[in-house]
Amino acid sequence: MTRTSRWKRPCASPARPRPAGPRSWRSASTPPPATTPAGRGIIIADTKFEFGTVKDGGAEKLILIDEVLTPDSSRFWPMSDYAPGRGQQSFDKQFLRDWLEAVKFNKRPPAPKIPQEIIDQTRAKYLEAFRLLTGRDLGV
Repeated sequence: MTRTSRWKRPCASPARPRPAGPRSWRSASTPPPATTPAGRGIIIADTKFEFGTVKDGGAEKLILIDEVLTPDSSRFWPMSDYAPGRGQQSFDKQFLRDWLEAVKFNKRPPAPKIPQEIIDQTRAKYLEAFRLLTGRDLGV
């Protein structure tokens, strides 16, 4: 499988045409607003989609190769707290990143021991995002 991202795209040539990509995908219908993140009070500030290719017979087929629209692949902000021009509260891993920056982690092993309070707060943010997006409590 060839891994691609927004920066590296599969090479296209007459012998190897580029697989149909996200621009060729179309939604059959638009979901009702109450079922969208915005309808549930969440702004998806950004997200990433990672694609790869696999051989399917003699042709390459574009496939989705990573999670999408999760707190690990997207930035979720509460709509009720949004204000332009400043850092935003979030339901994603930014909270943990901010803590790592605050303790001056240099992104090299060994990683600092994460206090239980930070683990619990990060977990609570993920669970709150799930609850808002689905209307369900995981009960964990």
